[in-house]
Parts: sequence; C-alpha cells; structure tokens
Amino acid sequence: MVSSVRACAAVGHTPPDAEDLTQGFFERLLQKDYLRAADQAKGRFRTFLLVALDRFLANEWDRARAQKRGGGCAVVPLDTTLAERLYAEQSVPESSIEQEYERRWALTLVEQSVSRLAD
Repeated sequence: MVSSVRACAAVGHTPPDAEDLTQGFFERLLQKDYLRAADQAKGRFRTFLLVALDRFLANEWDRARAQKRGGGCAVVPLDTTLAERLYAEQSVPESSIEQEYERRWALTLVEQSVSRLAD
C-alpha cells in the first residue's frame, strides 16, 4: 500500500489524496474481482498491479474533470408569460409556420437593435 501511495503522490497528488486513491484502487480491485485476470504466463504480478493502478488513476482523473450536464453554463430564465401574451394577441398567421418564425425572428432582431441604439 505504501508504494501505491508514493506512486499517486509522485503524479501530483497530495498525500491525503494519494491515500484515498490507493484505498479506492484496492477497493475497486477487490470489488470487481480484477485479480482473476492476473495470469503468471502473461507477466509479473507487480506489472499487472502497476498497469491496473495506471488505468484506475486515468479513470479517476477523467471522472474528476468530467462536466455535469449543464455545467459551466449560465441559466437563462424564459419569460413564458410575455410569449404567451404576445401570441394570444396575434391572429392566426396566413403564412406557413416557418415563414411566421422567420418574421418573428426578424422583428425581434429589429427590436433589440433599436433598443441598443437607444441605449
């Protein structure tokens, strides 16, 4: 256990983090029964453990840096009451849905441009 703590610390982890990673590594090793894959004909047991540790550390590094869904994005609230009021006031469009969308989009751009010019 001491050598794996040193290995974790050698790749930039603090000693407490290295101890946690080492404990997590051995927990996963035993929980998933990875020792069944060890085969003396394929090489030394020490090499098997080092490769398994490297893979575990790479997976933990990926997991620590993975962004949760929506992470790093600002939440923009939608004012649905305004949209509902605007569309309720409008009559049924004579044009296609796509043309109406394009028209509303263009009108919104114009409104925003005028507002920016006024500011």
